[in-house]
Amino acid sequence: MERLQRRMARTSVPSQSSRFLWGPLQLFSVDSQVDVFLLLLPLLSLAVCFLSILLHAQASHARRFLLELLSRKESPDKAATDSTCVRRTEDGEGTKGHSGRETRDETGSIEARRGSRGGDNQEREAATETDKLRIALVVAHPDDEVMFFTPTLALLRDFPEHVKIHLLCLSTGNADGQGRVRSREFLSAASLFGIDKTEAVVVDRDDLQDGWAPWSPERVADVVEEFTESNDISTIFTFDAHGVSRHPNHISVYNGVRLLCERQRTRGKTRPFVCERPATEMGEKSGASKRARSSRETGEKARHTEVYVLQSHGLLRKYTGVLDIIWSTVACRKELNRIASVKLTPFLSIMGMRAHWSQFVWFRWLFVFFSSYTYSNVFDRLIV
Repeated sequence: MERLQRRMARTSVPSQSSRFLWGPLQLFSVDSQVDVFLLLLPLLSLAVCFLSILLHAQASHARRFLLELLSRKESPDKAATDSTCVRRTEDGEGTKGHSGRETRDETGSIEARRGSRGGDNQEREAATETDKLRIALVVAHPDDEVMFFTPTLALLRDFPEHVKIHLLCLSTGNADGQGRVRSREFLSAASLFGIDKTEAVVVDRDDLQDGWAPWSPERVADVVEEFTESNDISTIFTFDAHGVSRHPNHISVYNGVRLLCERQRTRGKTRPFVCERPATEMGEKSGASKRARSSRETGEKARHTEVYVLQSHGLLRKYTGVLDIIWSTVACRKELNRIASVKLTPFLSIMGMRAHWSQFVWFRWLFVFFSSYTYSNVFDRLIV
C-alpha cells in the first residue's frame, strides 16, 4: 500500500528520470526494469493460461473427433478378417503339431516358419490398409478446402494409420477463365495435407461450373455417389445448408449430398463393399456406377455413408479468430451428433493459400488470421 501511495505521488509531480507508458496510464510509471517485469507478469500469466487452455481444447477435441468417426464406422468386413486370422492361427498350431514329427530337417522348418511369418506380416499390413476409415471432403471450388476446412484436414493428417483422406472438388473454378490454373493449385494444396494427387479429383462438367447459378442436386448427387462408390468412402465432410458464405454452389453441394443420403435411406441398403478402383475418369458413365447398380440389384452387403456438415457462423463469430475455440467447445458440450476439430496452425492455412496463388489477394491475408475457420471446424451429423 505504501508503495502504491509513493507511486501515485510520483505521478502527480513526475521526475525527469521516470519513464511513463502513456498519459492515461501515469499511475503505472516505472523507474526500473523490475517494475516493468512486475507489470508484465500478470499479463504473461494470463497469456500462458490461455495458451494452455487452447492446447488442452485441441487435444481433447482431436480425441473425441477421431473416436466419433471410428465408432460410427461399420466394418463387417473386419469381422471376416478377424475370423480368417483365427482360422490361420489354428492352422498354424496344427502345422506346429505335425512339424514335431518331422524333426529330421530343422533348418528347413526354420526357413519355412520365417517365410510364413513374412507372409503373415504382409497380410496384416494389407488388412490394416483395408480397415482404414476412408473420408471424403466434398467442396465446390478449388481453395474451399483451405479457406474453410484446414483444421479438419490438418487433424486427419496426424492419423495416417487410421484415416485415408480423399478430396472431391465439383468444379474447376473457371469463373474468371483460370480453371486449369486453379485445378493445378488444388492438387498442390492437397499435397500439404498428405493427400496424394491420385486421391484428389477435380470435376469439369458443363452443368457444374463456377458461378452464381445453383447446381442441380440430382447431378451433384450422381457425381458424389460415383466418387464414393469408386473409392469405398464411408464418411463425407461438406458444407451445411447455408454454405458458410451463402454461395449458391456451396449450398448446392449440401443439397446434392443430402439427396444422396435420402436415396440411400430409400433403398433400404446403401453402397456395397467395392475394393477395386475403376479405370475410367469421373466424367465417364461406366465403372463404379455400373458396379454399384449391379450390386444393388443382386442385394450385396452394404453400409451407410455418414455425412458431417460444416456449421455456418454469423458475421461476428465468423471473424473471432482463435477465440472461436471457446465457442466451439461450448457448442459441442452436450450435443451427441456434433463434433469439432481444433488446430492451432494458422501458418498452414497461409501455406495452403499460397498454393492457391491466383486467389491469394490482399484481403485473404486478413481472412486467414481472423477467420474462425482457420482454427476450428464444428460439424453436425446429417440425419435424414
